[in-house]
Amino acid sequence: MFGCAFLMALPLLLYAADGKNDYFSHHRTSSYLNSREYTDANLGRRLELLGTKAKDWLAQMLWRDQPDYGDAAGTRPMLDWLTAGLTLGGVLICLSRLKQPSSQLLLLMLLLLPIASTVSIDGGFRRTLGLAPVVAIL
Repeated sequence: MFGCAFLMALPLLLYAADGKNDYFSHHRTSSYLNSREYTDANLGRRLELLGTKAKDWLAQMLWRDQPDYGDAAGTRPMLDWLTAGLTLGGVLICLSRLKQPSSQLLLLMLLLLPIASTVSIDGGFRRTLGLAPVVAIL
């Protein structure tokens, strides 16, 4: 399966690797990791900055009504309290079944998917849409 997936992705990978296509131009402008504030900071300060962004994302996810000007969303928190509570219950069930690959995958996705919102400048709500199926399963 990996070989087939790699073969199908190879044209895009070759296109992205060719510098004259400037495939990563949007990434350079929208990534927080390329911002002056982040690049000028030492390792401790960088971790603090990313922690602050992660905390802001979590606040917008659960309780803060703060518009996200990147995609005109955010007039309400992303999750209501009932959905957040049910998701927490699903996380606890997954933790009790940690030896099952399905539980491991759900917990891994729950940890990895918010990274896109944390390391980007705008559009945190849009980049969080990948969590919707994971939250629904939990």
